[in-house]
Amino acid sequence: MTAQHLKEAILGVDWAGLATSFCDDADLAVRVQECNKRLAVWAGQIEQIDAGNGALPFIREMQRAGHYVAALIALSMFRPAAASMRSSFECSLYYSFFRHHPVELNTLARSKEYYLKKDDVLTYFKAHIVGFAEKQAALSLLDRIKSWYSGTSAIVHGQVPGVWGGGTALPEGGYDSGFAEVAIVHFEKCVSVVQDVFLCSMAEDVRAYFDPEAKKYILHGYSGAAKSALGL
Repeated sequence: MTAQHLKEAILGVDWAGLATSFCDDADLAVRVQECNKRLAVWAGQIEQIDAGNGALPFIREMQRAGHYVAALIALSMFRPAAASMRSSFECSLYYSFFRHHPVELNTLARSKEYYLKKDDVLTYFKAHIVGFAEKQAALSLLDRIKSWYSGTSAIVHGQVPGVWGGGTALPEGGYDSGFAEVAIVHFEKCVSVVQDVFLCSMAEDVRAYFDPEAKKYILHGYSGAAKSALGL
């Protein structure tokens, strides 16, 4: 294959048409926008409350990954979108840990040998965050993380071919709202898990500093029992 073949393959996809069709599918487009708005509200509040914290790049990467999800879904690149969803979730998890662990953060930056797994962070939360067990139980957070993350990994590792788009690596055919719906539902679950990670691991630290409108937006839809369990 030559560079010309690659050029023909890439330019042979009607990228503008795919994006236009997605954006015209108003319900789905609004749902993706809402997901990124929620990430943006959290990012904006954390940037202000934790200004100067060395772990903030994780928050920026969390939000950036959400932007990639939107762009990839619009271009019918659903399976790559799953990888960006996982990145957004992992960045939220890492921020929740590293914001109070500057020594470990410095080690992460300088040593290729140091790696922190998702389960390491969750184990730390269970052992060291006061009330974490009760808070996560009220939201079934750990069960939801396990289900969502394993499902996402299966998509990323190619274990569920055909569910997240057919054809070859580049989109074939026109826009398919069915595939888009599957991806967007998964993104919504991702953002819900991200929010609950923050609520269960950080709420005690930051709740007093939250903008009232942002707090109202974030907690809309939570039951009184859930708010009580979260201390909110």
